[in-house]
Amino acid sequence: MFKFVPLASLACLFATSLLGQISWKTYASLSSATSVAVGRDGAVWVATSGGLYRYDRAANQAQTFTNIEGLADIRLSAMLYDERRNELWLGAAEGALSNFNLASGRFSNFYAIANVTQFPQKRVRALALSGDSLLVATDFGVLLFSPSRREIRESYLTLGSFPTGAAVRAVLFADTLIVAGTSLGVAFASRSSPNLLAPSAWRSVPSGSVNALATFGGKIFVGTSNALLAYSLATQSFETISADSIIALRVANARLYALAKTGLLAISSGGAVERFNADFSTATSLALAPDETAFIADSRQSLLVLRHQTLSTISLNAPLRNRFEQFGIDSRGRLWVSSTIGDRGAEGFYRLDLASERWTNFPSLSAQGLNGALRQFNAFAEQGGRVYLSGWGNGFAEFISDDSVRGYSRSNVPTLLGIPANPNFIVITDFATDQKGALWMANYLSAGGALVAKLPDGSFKTFGAPNATGSNGFPQGVYAFRLTIDNFGRKWVACRTAELNTGAGVVIFDDNGTLDNLSDDKYIRLTTQSTQGALPSAKINAIKTDLDGAIWFATDEGAAYYFDASLAQAGAALPPVTRVFDLQDEVVTALAIDALNRKWFGTTNGVWLLSPDGATVLAHYTTANSPLLSNRVLAIEADKKSGKIFIGTERGLSVIQTPAVQPVAKMSTLQVFPNPARLPDQTLIEIRGLSRNAKVKIITPAGRLVRDLKSDGGAVAFWDCKDNRGELVASGVYVAVAVSENGAESAFGKIAVIRGGR
Repeated sequence: MFKFVPLASLACLFATSLLGQISWKTYASLSSATSVAVGRDGAVWVATSGGLYRYDRAANQAQTFTNIEGLADIRLSAMLYDERRNELWLGAAEGALSNFNLASGRFSNFYAIANVTQFPQKRVRALALSGDSLLVATDFGVLLFSPSRREIRESYLTLGSFPTGAAVRAVLFADTLIVAGTSLGVAFASRSSPNLLAPSAWRSVPSGSVNALATFGGKIFVGTSNALLAYSLATQSFETISADSIIALRVANARLYALAKTGLLAISSGGAVERFNADFSTATSLALAPDETAFIADSRQSLLVLRHQTLSTISLNAPLRNRFEQFGIDSRGRLWVSSTIGDRGAEGFYRLDLASERWTNFPSLSAQGLNGALRQFNAFAEQGGRVYLSGWGNGFAEFISDDSVRGYSRSNVPTLLGIPANPNFIVITDFATDQKGALWMANYLSAGGALVAKLPDGSFKTFGAPNATGSNGFPQGVYAFRLTIDNFGRKWVACRTAELNTGAGVVIFDDNGTLDNLSDDKYIRLTTQSTQGALPSAKINAIKTDLDGAIWFATDEGAAYYFDASLAQAGAALPPVTRVFDLQDEVVTALAIDALNRKWFGTTNGVWLLSPDGATVLAHYTTANSPLLSNRVLAIEADKKSGKIFIGTERGLSVIQTPAVQPVAKMSTLQVFPNPARLPDQTLIEIRGLSRNAKVKIITPAGRLVRDLKSDGGAVAFWDCKDNRGELVASGVYVAVAVSENGAESAFGKIAVIRGGR
């Protein structure tokens, strides 16, 4: 069975105890492989757009390496194995260069190429090594890097008559020559040339778009998009070996292997050709083991293995794609992820079991009642243990169980109307459940009504029919997009126009608790106007009700809130929202509220963590100060049960483990970690299992008070093994005593402290 090895954690320390106890994980797709190599121990190394992994053939297991382990950039674009030093050289999409010492397991990173400002595209496309010279093919030329000095020695930007800054796709040390392959052809230069920086030092030979280079049998082989060519240095001419589109070339086992779109060619020194026919149109790289097993990196299937004329695919425990744009967390501790929202580029959705760290991928989902296959979801809900996912034009799906799915569309719910031009095309963009168990839906672009309620008895009702004024419905051209329900049962609906990317403010719908009586319904409009709430922007990207009943808005021009939702009343001028000062210049794309009522804002400038009232910035995470994969955040969600914060980007998923765990309803025995604690190595003890705002005291078995602790309101408190005077305690057994906020409950946990031990 293929096993995915969990990623290690990286702690980021901050001033307060609560912020100090966080760790990070990275999850990304491994399906798009860019390069493959076989190490001296037989392990297969695969570079992907989601990081690096080591595949152990004997154990059929993989170990993943990402930025958490020290990789500069997980979007790897090139890889070279240095057998003599037992190291990997790794190039990335934006120019970062990494060295991975396989013996020590340590990464060294270099950013000289990434810091280039002259050329906007800096992808590392290929690598070649000879002694202390590493050739780096980039989007703007060839660079000569010195591994021992850890620096760029020279930059070759004009190769003969080829344009300056031309992208180089392949490089090669061929005896006394340096060879570079570009989209126009091949360039040669003598390694002994006194000035390789001069364009005249290079001889450029047009040959078509070059993908790969190799030297074999005294000739230089050139793989182009149209043919496999052999270049004779003696005659300075090309010979066509095969009319194939060549992807990669490798010399191994006294043969030249050419990976083509239509098969794998093996060429002997005498010119004999063996061929294995297969569709390798999405392949990217090739490596050979001494036993002639071929490993093929593929941009869709990650790793293919060709052995004894049998081709197989290695299955990986990883998400289907790198884009994470919509989240949902169910009661079983599973994270549901959509690659996209809306109608653009849907590439499936995925589910992560947080306990086992196993991924389940759904490239598409078909179910009776759906209007076509579901390839993404716009919204998530769970009700009565059943998960609901909405599609774009499909209606929505109900997971009755993992093996049973039911669809809802106009085919089985005639009142569920879609867009005016096609009533069967139903776009549900959000769900929310009210206190009576009704599942509410934002029905974007609907001709029949902006809101739909699925009642506990299974029936459906529609509300918010469009009209000219919006006084007793939704204004024409204003469509439901996101929604939340306040503590009074009112639905706050963030709206868009017919253009999904254009905001239209907020409509508050109050049914007065009478779903069967439409005459007492009220509609309140929030806009950017001073008498209508003065929203920072008409484009609301997220709207949430916090644990105190306040309504929070994430907009394209900052964040805002109504501390008291009842301030918005029909028939009166609406007071302005309160803007969050620290985010007033930010494009806020997403919002989550954790178990401590703290606000997590995703922006185009990283992640901001604010205090419950929004007045204090507790942390600002970016790619510069944390393992965050991208500063452009697409989605964010908080799991109140585990304290995990999920951050979705187009480059993968970042997960922060925080102590913001939902307090227990009734305390029992406290859980203590680590236990025993060995000083001075382990000076912070986690005490878990607290009710909200419980007080914690550390005492001796004789009852002497050692320390008073603050729980921060959640299920977790921390003790730094110090007494109330700030001194480390002596070795011994201590007791953690927790008392509930009202004093009616208590719980205990023993703690062993050992000083000087390991």
